[in-house]
Amino acid sequence: MGRKPLCGYFVVRGLFCFTLLAVACVRVMAAPLSPADRDAVQQQQQQLLEQNQRQRDELERSTPLPHPTTPVVPPATEGPCFTISRIEVSGATKLSPRDADAVTAPWLNQCLDMTA
Repeated sequence: MGRKPLCGYFVVRGLFCFTLLAVACVRVMAAPLSPADRDAVQQQQQQLLEQNQRQRDELERSTPLPHPTTPVVPPATEGPCFTISRIEVSGATKLSPRDADAVTAPWLNQCLDMTA
């Protein structure tokens, strides 16, 4: 939920950078630049590219990648089997919600019996 405003920020930032680059290109075409001005524009463009790359890298680092899960095929057993659709962890003060989800994930939507 907190990532959507951040993503919107990058879109607005990207549009701003694109507009700035377009204006710089129009100015370059409108009047010949001195070598010093050309170097300054190239340096600004390089800085923008590096800044965009850092933002992309940071976004990739901050976005968790989903891990593919393989379904557990239970062995044939005798007796009743119960499909577990929800596991609640309560009173675990040292376990974060993310860690609790990781611990309980293999058992969700599985048919469990007395031997599992």
